[in-house]
Amino acid sequence: MLCDETRAELKTFARRGLLCVDSRFGLHLIRGATLAKPNEPELAALTEMPVSTGSELIRAGRHALEMLGCETLLVTRGRQGMALFSRRDGPVFLPVYGSEEAVDVTGAGDTVIATYALSLAAGARPLEAAQLANIAGALKVQKSGTATVSAVELKTELEKP
Repeated sequence: MLCDETRAELKTFARRGLLCVDSRFGLHLIRGATLAKPNEPELAALTEMPVSTGSELIRAGRHALEMLGCETLLVTRGRQGMALFSRRDGPVFLPVYGSEEAVDVTGAGDTVIATYALSLAAGARPLEAAQLANIAGALKVQKSGTATVSAVELKTELEKP
């Protein structure tokens, strides 16, 4: 649960231009972020809507954008990749990058949101940031435990033919 002081600080950050949030089943407490990043079960819980099919996911994603007042919503979908929702553009489905078999998903969502936020801060557009985050998340799940993905690893992956 967010205290009033923390909520006020987050609103201040959001007014400055870039606030990316990922709060396990607590996104409903934060409005107006640049990006919110739930996984599918969190999106279903947030919106109280099913997300089993593409059309259900689209309805829930659009509803979440409105509920949260965020600019973009990046839904991580495990073996099904990601879905990016934006106030400006239609939904974009990104297929899972690399191997569909994960070694360990621990920390993958953290890797995704960190990569997305850094990409935006560096000037990437939302879709570009989501594509980089998708690759970084795929690299993370190939590692055991709470591992990191370095800039060198990401660059090496991007340079592959």
